[in-house]
Amino acid sequence: AALWKQACDGGDPVGCRYLGVAYLEGRGLPEGTAAAAVWLEMACTHGDGPGCRLLAGLHAAGTGVPRDDARAKELLARACEKGDPTACSAAPAPPAVPVK
Repeated sequence: AALWKQACDGGDPVGCRYLGVAYLEGRGLPEGTAAAAVWLEMACTHGDGPGCRLLAGLHAAGTGVPRDDARAKELLARACEKGDPTACSAAPAPPAVPVK
């Protein structure tokens, strides 16, 4: 976990995501969803699609962060934009545009 933190502190979003997942799963760190959300937010902010997707799941479930469906959808869309195929397949379809 120390190496992932060092990578994250150095600006590597994947290191931030791995640290967040380590907190989620309690691997080498005490399990904590609030701590996981902090590191996943950093991963997402730095452009990591899977980090955005994982953070979206926390917001959708209200786990470690307040439940916020709008934020979850926003994060899922961002994850898809960043190239996460799992997020793209889970993203809701855009609203239909009325035909005039």
